[in-house]
Amino acid sequence: MSNMILFFRRFLVKPRKRALVAAFSVLVLSLLAGGWLSIYNAEIIAAENRQNVENDLEFYKDVLSITLHSHFALLEGIHSFVSVENEYSPEDLKYEFQGVAGRFYERSTAIRNFSVAPGGVQAYVYPLKGNEMVVGHDLMNDTRLEVRVDVARAIQTGEIALSGPYELRQGGMGLVVRKAIYTRGDFWGFVAMVVDIPAIISSAGLDEEHEGLIFALQDEKGNVFWGDESILEKSPVSSEIILPDQSWTLLAIPKNGWDSFSDSLGWLQIIGTIAAITLSFSTYLLFERDERLRIHVEEKTQALKEANIELEESRASFQQIIAESPTPTIIADNANEKTEYFNKAFIETFGYTVEDVPTQHDWWLTVYPDEAYREQVKKVWHEAVEEAFTNKTQIKTQEWDVVCKDGTTKHVLFDMMPVGEKAIIVLNDITDRRKTEQELQESERRFRSLFADSADAYLIIDNNLFVDCNQATLDMLRASSKEEVLNTHPSELSPEHQPDGRESVEKADEMMKTAVEQGSNRFEWLHRRLDGEVFPAEVLLTPISIGDKTIIHTVWRDITQQKEYEETLRQNAFRLRRYFDQEYLGMAISSADKKWIDVNNTLCRMFGYSRDELLARTWADVTHPEDLDDNATLLEQVLSGERDSYSIEKRFIRKDGSTFHVKLSASVLRNENGSFEYMVTIINDITEWKNTEEALKTLNIELDERIGQRTRELHRTISAMADREIRMAEMKQVITKLRAQLRKAGLNPEAYDPLLGPDREW
Repeated sequence: MSNMILFFRRFLVKPRKRALVAAFSVLVLSLLAGGWLSIYNAEIIAAENRQNVENDLEFYKDVLSITLHSHFALLEGIHSFVSVENEYSPEDLKYEFQGVAGRFYERSTAIRNFSVAPGGVQAYVYPLKGNEMVVGHDLMNDTRLEVRVDVARAIQTGEIALSGPYELRQGGMGLVVRKAIYTRGDFWGFVAMVVDIPAIISSAGLDEEHEGLIFALQDEKGNVFWGDESILEKSPVSSEIILPDQSWTLLAIPKNGWDSFSDSLGWLQIIGTIAAITLSFSTYLLFERDERLRIHVEEKTQALKEANIELEESRASFQQIIAESPTPTIIADNANEKTEYFNKAFIETFGYTVEDVPTQHDWWLTVYPDEAYREQVKKVWHEAVEEAFTNKTQIKTQEWDVVCKDGTTKHVLFDMMPVGEKAIIVLNDITDRRKTEQELQESERRFRSLFADSADAYLIIDNNLFVDCNQATLDMLRASSKEEVLNTHPSELSPEHQPDGRESVEKADEMMKTAVEQGSNRFEWLHRRLDGEVFPAEVLLTPISIGDKTIIHTVWRDITQQKEYEETLRQNAFRLRRYFDQEYLGMAISSADKKWIDVNNTLCRMFGYSRDELLARTWADVTHPEDLDDNATLLEQVLSGERDSYSIEKRFIRKDGSTFHVKLSASVLRNENGSFEYMVTIINDITEWKNTEEALKTLNIELDERIGQRTRELHRTISAMADREIRMAEMKQVITKLRAQLRKAGLNPEAYDPLLGPDREW
């Protein structure tokens, strides 16, 4: 009973009330400070997290933008080819288009097809297989209003016009790219390309499994055409992708959500709560000590005993809180620099055991084995201790590296709170955050290195003047220093006029304005080196916002060799076409499956087929059956790489069924890996020569027969003459005998044989 009375008496005295009020005030202020600190750190971490996502998103946005524009460049190539071919060889457009479109088609898996639409009606398409429904489609009268609007825009602007992305008639999500063709100022038709959206996204790497981000794509109308639409409800980071006549928005959020960093904030709140409780207890104890001194002498012994009991209980409770805290915590004696307590979280975080860091031990030796670094840290620590204990309620913060037991190093934030002669030291591992900061610094360093060391000319434009450039720019302009280039307008490094006749100063301002409005601008430009030489360049302008300021990142690429190469290709193609179309020999290009890829007019006349009819057949279809095996054997040797060319005489069958003889010479063109690409064949009609040869053979046979007959007749004549001579000889012998008998009888032989004349030798 007396103890109860003593308790209430002590509790109700005025000093005790002051202690409680002071402790409660300190607790409230500490919690408020901790809450503010937690909110402040949450904002910092959230801002850092969002900035990291924005940095990653910009990278993928650039990759996707480059991928799309590289495909648009292919359509520009088709547009240039069709414009030139239609100007000089419109009758060959269909066949030439197949070859050019085929080569462009092989460059990307994201292209569905290329097509040409004279007068707005799609007449030619590559590849035809799977796109048969495209042929004959009238774009000007398409049943879909949005398509007619896009077609009209392409005609009006003369630039690339995009339709979609939307579900294609052939199936799948796609983007249709069109550009109008004008011949001598008059509208002629379109070239078009269908791009497969999933394949484009795959090429840009957005469909791969990412550890940290979830992506989605949104069109100008706000519709999500790829990715999860629910991302719009989760505060996504966005970046605009500028396309020729529209724009897309690339969206991203962290895979684990924006609250994935809340765990670290939870620990910070626990630490703040512990600190608030500690300060509250300390304040209470200080005020309560003064109260005990004022208690009556007769109660002092009992009160002291009870106070000691309460103190022990409080210390045990406090140490239990410290022990169970998930944050590494130390209680140290500032005067002696000795450690009184390490909690379990400290030992687990840094890998030390109780034996490694016993109490009453100089803890500097444990976490700082390097003496030089240890002395440096201790010096800063003593300065912090002195400053912290000057103001008893101040929390002093320092950053140091701590060596773990396994030899690794953690970067730690020390929060020291002085409590009497003791110090509560809370250690927060900020290694990952420090690593992130270093990575950001490294990323900036790499960008600067890329800018400085790039082989392409990089420049920065601010207020329409060059304010920075790299070494490649100086090399391209043949300048000796940046001072010769900087603070100049782009037109000052250009001829007075551009190829279209416009003044460089006026057009340069327009190009920069377009880049700012559309997000980027790529075009060809004539620049002038400092020695006066004018050269063509491909220019890419990309605006970059820095705060409330916009600068333009500029890339120059000298395309002199490219232009010369294009001109060489154009001239070579023209010469090759003239050679191919000559009237003396039949010429053809064929594939490995024996199909005609292209034929000239001479070959069509040889066979009696039109070009379309002949291209619809293989050369095996029109080969005489008796000559097919020999030709097939030679082709197999070419395909296997045994030979690169061959010559053969063979027979073909005309459209009317007649047969004609040819001398055929074939040469194969191979790819870089040695595989068969196509074969060029020269065919010479030798039918007349063959007919002449056959006539000569027939004449020779007839002559041989006549000579034989004359020889036999001669033999008979000679035989008859030989018989006559024999008979004449026999007759001479008889006459000689008769003459002898006549003379013997005394008769004159001439009287009986006046025709024989006088006697003579026979």
